[in-house]
Order: sequence, then C-alpha cells, then structure tokens
Amino acid sequence: MQEVNNETDFEFGHGVGSTEEDAQNAALQELGQTIFVQIRSEVDHIHRSTLRDEGKESGYVSQEDLNVQTQSFSNVEISGHRVDVREQAQDGWYVRVRLSREEANRLRNELRRIAPVLAYLELLSDSSDAFPGRNLKYALQGLAEAERLQMSDDRITGQEYAGISYGAYFKTRVDQAIRHLLILPYMEGKQARLALIHRDTYAPVAGIWLQAGDKMLVTDNEGRTEPFSIPQTSRLVREKVEPAETSVADKLMGVFSSKEPEPEYKERRVYSDVRRFDVLALGVQETKKQALVTDASLLLQRVDTNQLKNPSRTQIYVHLVPENALISVNGDERHAPAHFEVPVGEKAILKIFQDSRYRGQERTLETAGRGYIYFTQTLVERKYGHLMLNYKQPDSDFSITVFNSQGDALTTSQAINQQVEVGSYQVRLKHAEDTGNYQVITDDPLVVHEGREVSRTYNQPRYREPWVHGYIWGFTYGFASEPGSAYNLPTGNGTEMSFTDFDGVAGCGGQCPGDEFTFDEAGHFGIHWTQFFNRASFALNTNVGFKTLKFKDIEGEEQTLSGISASVGGGFWTSKIASASWVTANYRFEHLTWSDKEEMSMQGLDGANNGYPYLELGMQIAGLTLGARIPDPSYASPEIFVGLGFLEGDSGYRYSQTEKAREGIHY
Repeated sequence: MQEVNNETDFEFGHGVGSTEEDAQNAALQELGQTIFVQIRSEVDHIHRSTLRDEGKESGYVSQEDLNVQTQSFSNVEISGHRVDVREQAQDGWYVRVRLSREEANRLRNELRRIAPVLAYLELLSDSSDAFPGRNLKYALQGLAEAERLQMSDDRITGQEYAGISYGAYFKTRVDQAIRHLLILPYMEGKQARLALIHRDTYAPVAGIWLQAGDKMLVTDNEGRTEPFSIPQTSRLVREKVEPAETSVADKLMGVFSSKEPEPEYKERRVYSDVRRFDVLALGVQETKKQALVTDASLLLQRVDTNQLKNPSRTQIYVHLVPENALISVNGDERHAPAHFEVPVGEKAILKIFQDSRYRGQERTLETAGRGYIYFTQTLVERKYGHLMLNYKQPDSDFSITVFNSQGDALTTSQAINQQVEVGSYQVRLKHAEDTGNYQVITDDPLVVHEGREVSRTYNQPRYREPWVHGYIWGFTYGFASEPGSAYNLPTGNGTEMSFTDFDGVAGCGGQCPGDEFTFDEAGHFGIHWTQFFNRASFALNTNVGFKTLKFKDIEGEEQTLSGISASVGGGFWTSKIASASWVTANYRFEHLTWSDKEEMSMQGLDGANNGYPYLELGMQIAGLTLGARIPDPSYASPEIFVGLGFLEGDSGYRYSQTEKAREGIHY
C-alpha cells in the first residue's frame, strides 16, 4: 500500500525486518532517533557536566555512544504516526512511517523539557554496580529532576523498563546503590572519621556527601571524610549554690532570727557523646531529601559510640589497583582485595609482595584504638630497561655491584647482562676478595629508561701501591752449630789455623790433635736492628753480639772460645707474611779468643779473626722474632735464632681507598 503526499510536511522513518511488525518497529526507531538527535545537545551537556564532576575525561560523545542514547530514548510514544509504505520482498519486509512536522516539533519540545531526566536515566543505564557511589548520585539527581518536572509518576517507555515510573526507577536505583556501600567508622585521635567503600571490592567511593548526626561530610579520593567530632547530646543539671561566707553582723542577726535562709539553685547544661548516631548517604550536597526518599532508605550505618571509641578487634580492609596482588598481614597471605582481623593494639605488618609487573612494599599499620583500618593504593607498575656492564679484561678478579635508588644491592657479578627496572642506579667496582690493596670505584650513576639499554665497559680498579716503613730491634739468641773446615782458631805459635788443621801443632803441648779435639756446643747472643724502607721493599740488617764455641780436648776437658761478632747486610722485606718478614744477604766479622790461655799455651795470641757471608731469613710475629742464618758451609753450619723484637713503623697507600668513577679513566 502506498500513499502520495507532500513530503515536506512530514518526517519519515524507514525500517526493514523479517516480519511486518519488526520492520514497523525499526521504522519507528529511526523516526524517534531523527527527533532525538536534534535535542542531543541538551542531554550531552548534562552528560558531560556530570562526568566532569566525577573527575573523568569529558570529551566528545562518540557516534557509538550517541546510538546507544538514541536507541534508549527513541521509543517514546509517537502519537499520530502513520504507515504510508508497506512492501514485502523475498527476504523480508520494508515499512516507512511518517509523522507530521507539527507533531514532530511538539515532541522535540517535550524531549527538551525532560532532557535532564533522560540524561540521568542514560547515565544509570550505562553504569554498573561496580560504581555504587556514582549510581547513588545519578539516581538522587534524577529523582530530584523528576520531582521538579512533575514526572515521578510518568511511565518510562521502552521494553527494558517494563513500564516502571521515573520516580520508582530512581528510588530502586538508590536502594541498589546503598546496598553496595560499606561505611568504616574509626577514631583518629579524639575525633571520628569515616571511610566509604564498595561492599564487595573494597574500592574507595569518592565525592559522596554523607551526614553523620548533624555533620555534612564528603569523601575524598581515598573514600575518607575529614575528621569530625562525635555528635553530642545535652541536658540541664540543677545544682545547689553554696552560700557565701557571712559576716559577723549577719551571724549575730541569725542568732535572733528563727527563720532559716532558703537555699539557692542554678542550672547548667552538661554535654556528652550520644550513645549512637546515624550515617546517611546523601550522594550530593545540593540534593535535598525528597518526600519519596525516606531517611531509612538512605541509612548506611548506625554507629555505636562506645564500640567506636573502645573496639576490641581491628578490621583491616585492603584494596589495591590492580586487584589480585598477593598481600599478607602478620604472615597471613591472601589476594587483594582482602579483609583481615587482628586484636586492637597489636602491630599489623602489611606486606605487598613484588612480582614482575608491580613493585612491592611493606607498611606498619597502627591499630591502637581503631576498630577499622582502610588501606587503598594504586600499585606502581614496573617498567624495564637493560644493563650491559663488564670489564675490558673478561676473566677478571674484580666485581661489579649495582645498587638501586634505595641503596640496596641489586646484583653483583664480574659481568652484568640483565633486564632491570626503570630508574636510577649506582655502580661500584672492587676487587672480588676485598683485600684493601685495590681501589673501590663508586658513584657511577646510571639512569635506565624503558626499552633502552645502558652499556658500559670498565677498566679494572687501580692497585693502591701499599707502603710500609719502619724498623725492628730486639734481642736474639742463636743456636749455632760447629765451625766449618775453613773457620780459623787461634794457635799457640801466634798464628791462626783452620778448624780442620787444628791438630798437634807446636805450642799445644801435644794435647790437641785434630781427631781428639771435638766441637761440643755453641751460643750466639745478639742485638739486632732491621730497618725497612718502602721503596723497592728494601731492608737493612745489622747485628752485634757475643759468640761462644765450646770444645772437648783429648782429656775431656772443656775449652771455650768466645768473643764479639758484628754483621751488616741488605735485602728485601714484606708485610704480607706475619707482621714483617725479611731476607737479607749479610757479612759477619768475628773475633774470638780462648778463655783459658795457659791451659791452651796460647799466651802469645789475642785471638782469631773470621769473616764470612750468610743469608738471613727472619720474621716478626706478635713481638716474637724467629729466623735462620745460613752461612757459607765452609765456615759454619746453619744457625736457628729466636728472640724478642719490637716493631715500630707506619703504613699507608699511594692511592685513596675509594674514588668516584670518571669517564676516560674508569670507563
């Protein structure tokens, strides 16, 4: 069927569908959209203003959002429309409906009038139960607009609303929102404070006006109100006034008076905290409670003042963004959001475990006097870059340590090639064994950016060139062995003779043949001085002493040869073995005489002289001197010596222990 009319007098809607009814509904939908699009600016203004107040980005409304809006509200009752085209094809139906332009303009004016209500209806239709605070504000504002426009009893068109009135719909959404809210009252010092959170997710609910007693409060971004005084009640107390002290004249008058003075009373007002107070959810400050919204429907919680001020347990609610992070309170591990309970006054250690995505942390929560603790935080996302650090010599005895911005050691190795979190780092270079003989290179700051690599090749820390100089002096006693074949002994004819040839010589009276004159024992007492020089670790060694050699003659009598000795030498020393150790090449001079010259018939000889080289190896350990002297074997056998020594000296290094890293020197 088709009618021909002047099309400029009408507005049209076109629709297709598998049935004639579906096609007609689609045509009405399009006609409604055409009418609604022209008043969308009014709805968009309220929509954007509300989102801006919510702290959200209020950009343009996309075409997709527009389609949702127009589909939601285009099913208004379009009275006076007619179907002027109805055609059936193989794949379905096509229907065109028309509406007079006069009726369309009337409908537009009506939509402009009710645009605020439609806007809050749309905001609620797009909002989920995950945002009860937002839904509460939308519903209360929508209810206020419906009351102002006298639309509370009007039915909402559209199948999804099932013919419910605007007033009933908004009140239902108020109740739904309040059922998803949880209030946490707690004391902070001498004042109370409230935290408003989602009952299931523990997410903070911000920007909601609450009424606690007669106090108007608003929640911040963490869902908390400012501290407030607990509501108080008052009562009048009648108290007797004590009379002032009377004068002597008044007392005398009272003696002659039979009338008792009447007592005086005064009243004063006494204030005390109420036993309990109600917390109401008002949603927005400017919205007044309507007659249809009773106080009971806005009641969030009735707070018991005694329990608020004297709790026995502390309820801890933890909310993190994003959810599902692993947390613990005093070792009790759970995934956020989570609820814990501890005795009041017990220290609560909240630990957020670090993973590959987010940083961890640890907090101490004070529970004293608090029935509730609410902790909410957005976790810091971990972003990564790369570190490539090594030495020029790969097989190095030196380590590289990387410290984070808190001063904690991140890793230590000879070479570092790993992913690290974006941030600032410090690098320290040192010898792996930390002997102190090599410099420690510090303060090499590195900044790692996301997705970028920081590469650095270091020189080994410098050897500090330790130095020590000083001296050792003390007393030693050497356990000497027998003289060698070339060692000279004094003889009776005024000459010297080697120990080997000392056999039946003239002046000996035939009493000392070599095979019957034998070595018995020897002793060597001395005073030594060893000077240590830092340069080339040179050591100067001097000794002055008294030496004794004892022999047995053919008759078994003891014959003693004694005298002075002196030596000087040079060599090298070190402090790496014991307190000090040295090796020196020395030359010794000795002058010895027989103690009993008459017995030996040697009055004509003062003594025999000997000079020979020897090697001295010595060390100083905690005041004890130990060592050995190894002479030319033709003069004497090795001598072991011990004694007491006193070390005096100073030590240091040519280069400082630490040095700041410098480009061109250390890398």
